[in-house]
Amino acid sequence: MGGCFRSGNRYLGAITGETAVAAGRTQTREGARHRRLARRRGTAKACVALGNTQLKVYHKLLSNPGMRYQDLGPDYYQRRAQSRRKIAYHVRELEELGLEVTLCRPGPAQDDPEPTQAA
Repeated sequence: MGGCFRSGNRYLGAITGETAVAAGRTQTREGARHRRLARRRGTAKACVALGNTQLKVYHKLLSNPGMRYQDLGPDYYQRRAQSRRKIAYHVRELEELGLEVTLCRPGPAQDDPEPTQAA
């Protein structure tokens, strides 16, 4: 059914389990993630997954001293799904009109490029 897993620090696992349960009750992105996973996979697996996510966030914050955590909001996953649906809808509409659609993200803006000096 599943893959192999390595034994971890049981004390760290207990703490992340508690923080995951607490985060699941909040109106944050972590809370939304916990609720989404708990619906599909069950509460226990949602707690483990959220604990792992929290550890990744803690590691990133501790590795970069100047970095600040900014929550993306409880509607993060809903907004992301809505934008994907809108994109798919408009691409489908354009293709029905006989157009070929290629999507790409815009690159960095180059408002005022540095002037080059000739040698």
